[in-house]
Amino acid sequence: MTSRTARKSPALPIKESAAALSINYVRELPGAVFFGPVDPESLTYAARLQQIRSEYENDDCQEMLWADLSAMGFDSSEIRRFVANPAAITNCGYGMPTVALR
Repeated sequence: MTSRTARKSPALPIKESAAALSINYVRELPGAVFFGPVDPESLTYAARLQQIRSEYENDDCQEMLWADLSAMGFDSSEIRRFVANPAAITNCGYGMPTVALR
């Protein structure tokens, strides 16, 4: 009878140059995730998205949602997704780190 012990591959070594990723949250901005230090521009942008989401959830006015998000540069497919799920407006990351593949 043959042995049924599974072989485990050894863990990959971690390069010493790999830095820990800092992830930050701001209580007033639910759904917003900041990678690295929170810069003022990202904070302002996230606060504006939270304001748009809050207004839409309170008055359900799709025309204003379309106007606000179009002015911010969102395309129609994204806005349709936000109409169906307002939480998606603010559930995003800021300051995404670039990842070296090698």
